[in-house]
Amino acid sequence: MLAASSPPRSSARAFYRRPRIEHHPGTEGATTEVDSAGTESSATTVIATTGIVETGPIEPEPGEYGAPCELAFDYPIEAKAVTPQPDCEGGICLFMWGQDPPGCTDDSDCPAPWATCGGTHCILDQDVVASESRCTQTCDQDADCPVIPGCQSGAACVPVSSIGELCCEKMCACSDHLSAGEWQQLEQQCQAPGFCP
Repeated sequence: MLAASSPPRSSARAFYRRPRIEHHPGTEGATTEVDSAGTESSATTVIATTGIVETGPIEPEPGEYGAPCELAFDYPIEAKAVTPQPDCEGGICLFMWGQDPPGCTDDSDCPAPWATCGGTHCILDQDVVASESRCTQTCDQDADCPVIPGCQSGAACVPVSSIGELCCEKMCACSDHLSAGEWQQLEQQCQAPGFCP
């Protein structure tokens, strides 16, 4: 199910490019950060005392930490999936979803983003899985994890899998989709000798 090579352990680093600062005619003292494509960021914060417009973080480039990635599975993903991904700088592609799937008897019981009934519970729309899968990296503690674009609660360094090549590997994941009880239980299980095959 998982690829054969282990991802490299990477040190934490923030993947942000230094923005270009432009001065707009007719707007005395005001500046706007513009990304490498010449597009002004939509996330802005105005500092009244200086007249500076500060933009939010620029979206990562393909393969960088936090960038969309492709999971190496050929079956529907239901709630959580992780796989080695050489196209990611950190070597890992991770998908996490914080909601439990609703029960169902047919597709009509499955509201968006759940798409189909898998027999007893709904299965996520795989377009959602594809759009929410992100490149990540291994870590030792929360401080090793840079900001994940779109993550409201911050990143945490946790084990996310109990099977496969990445069994018990701690990696950066968005806290929005983490169940504290679940990953703490897994962390305890991972301390047992021989837990991972």
